[in-house]
Amino acid sequence: MSAQPYALDLEIARRGGRTFLSRRYFRWPYEIGILTHGQVRGLSDDTASLIVQSATSGLITGERLRQRVVVRDGGRVRLVGQGAMPVQKVGSHEGAAEDLSLKVMGGSRLDFVSEPRLLLPGSSFSQVSRVSVDTSSCVLLVDAVVRHPDAGSVSYLSETTLEFDGEVAAVERMGFHCVGEHHFGASAFILAVGDHVTGLDWKWWLNKHGARTSYGAVSPLRSCPGMSIRVVAENGYHLRRAIDDALSILV
Repeated sequence: MSAQPYALDLEIARRGGRTFLSRRYFRWPYEIGILTHGQVRGLSDDTASLIVQSATSGLITGERLRQRVVVRDGGRVRLVGQGAMPVQKVGSHEGAAEDLSLKVMGGSRLDFVSEPRLLLPGSSFSQVSRVSVDTSSCVLLVDAVVRHPDAGSVSYLSETTLEFDGEVAAVERMGFHCVGEHHFGASAFILAVGDHVTGLDWKWWLNKHGARTSYGAVSPLRSCPGMSIRVVAENGYHLRRAIDDALSILV
């Protein structure tokens, strides 16, 4: 395990009609770019975008990454990664893990659109995500993994807990253990919470991604306005197409 855990702690708010970073704390290997406005296709001019980068070549065995993002006071932001993050083969230690905390409140919106984790042969990766959102706010979370095409088993487990107005509204788990090359190669979980996602038409998406190359399912959340979208795909290419098509409906 790394001697010092990695950390990223951001708070994003809105003042004078513009979203800004009210707290900006990170340590190696994290780097963050400049908060930009109106430069991402598909986003409105009042929605900012921010790229979170890692200086390492991937997640190595024993690493524990922790991230915390708070969006408040009407802030609107999309956070993205710089590219797929490879998860290295497990050595003599336990596998890599991530801990993610997202809190969105006060009429705010957060799109946390991370790139898929690339599971190399022999790797083991787990992730715990806690998402807290209030009635006035919206959140979009993308959690995806792609198994490397080279032969070798991989293990993966992701658990996402959603709190809506302070109450647990849903717990979603996605994972597999010692999956070999004859199984599916990629999967994704998309969580979208907010009044704007209810009543959306998913028929064309379900028809398009109902074949062998990519299979999708959409379910409404029972305890709050929102949707749960799952995709299993043959490889990263087909997974990316399914995710992009889903985001075109949700954004």
